[in-house]
Amino acid sequence: MQRRTRDEWRADVEEWVRGGQTCREYAESVGLNPKSLSWWKWNLTKQGDVFAGPEKSAETGELRFVEVTGTEALIADEAPARVEVVWGDAVVRVPDDFESETLSRVLDTLEARS
Repeated sequence: MQRRTRDEWRADVEEWVRGGQTCREYAESVGLNPKSLSWWKWNLTKQGDVFAGPEKSAETGELRFVEVTGTEALIADEAPARVEVVWGDAVVRVPDDFESETLSRVLDTLEARS
């Protein structure tokens, strides 16, 4: 497989996130490795890129669940584990040691504003 540029990966990550498919579904449809695609999303997000999900999700306020693939092995030595919750234009980054009550209050607040 030919080496891909950062811009090519960024374009694929944007298309994947906007399309609403799981990482695996999108990667298989375009012939990419799902773990590589997931890593590039993490890496680009860490560098300040923000990827908005499908407009339909933001408009309806529905929570959408997406597949997370193999991120533990990719980021274990580089950054603390965390979960990202995307709600419309908001991104909530939840550290590994979060309190579930605090997260619940944050999500309730976001829901009330939508």
